[in-house]
Amino acid sequence: MQRHSFIRRAAITSRFAAACALTLLLPTQVNSSHHATKPELEETSATTRGGVSSSGDAPGIHGPADPSQNVRQFENAKVLFGLLMPPDDLDPKMIRLGKQLFHDPILSEDKTISCASCHNLSEGGDDNIARSIGITGRPVARNSPTVFNLAGQIGYFWDGRAATLEEQIDEPIIHPDEMGSNWPLVTDRLNRHPEYRRHFAAVFGELPSPENIKQAIAEFEKSLVTNDSPFDDYLRGDMGAISAQAKRGMATFID
Repeated sequence: MQRHSFIRRAAITSRFAAACALTLLLPTQVNSSHHATKPELEETSATTRGGVSSSGDAPGIHGPADPSQNVRQFENAKVLFGLLMPPDDLDPKMIRLGKQLFHDPILSEDKTISCASCHNLSEGGDDNIARSIGITGRPVARNSPTVFNLAGQIGYFWDGRAATLEEQIDEPIIHPDEMGSNWPLVTDRLNRHPEYRRHFAAVFGELPSPENIKQAIAEFEKSLVTNDSPFDDYLRGDMGAISAQAKRGMATFID
């Protein structure tokens, strides 16, 4: 299992690096539907990385000379990068409960901040500031990492000190500078809350506890996967989702 997680982490890291490389090579602006809105810029260099003029006979300079090369390139990309997908064994009811907990400030000591306060899903899964602000109003020790694409990671927090998502969830809830709460307080609040009692009974068949609270939040976080970019569409088989220039950049990255 650890070996599998390491391979997945390495694949995600490589995929991110490739995405950065492709971004630098993309000559167009894209809209929210991920379609180019400006014509592809003309080539400004007549030299390939091998020093061959683009007006020469070297194959692949303006796209693969052999159509089958497109297929090979696509297959190589699928193997190397892979399409990010949430685990296939997630429980939809538990995800909904975890989402509600993730956004509820009831988990913090003074009921002022939630998990979403530092991990805004509309802002990249973090809070866009150098160091997050907890219930004390003071910056915490480190920047908040994103909560997207967490399933299958080999460690959590910047230093990897938490081995599981459930273990990671523990610290911000009880840390005095973050949510400043404690598990007896959290479970007591949720057990006094009729709606939460009903939801936990439906999902777990029991009342809220530290273990099932963390399990529900972790289930929701595992569902947070970003796979709607043009490159993801390409990995799904849409060969026109990225430009010819981006495909050449990908081939250079792979080679």
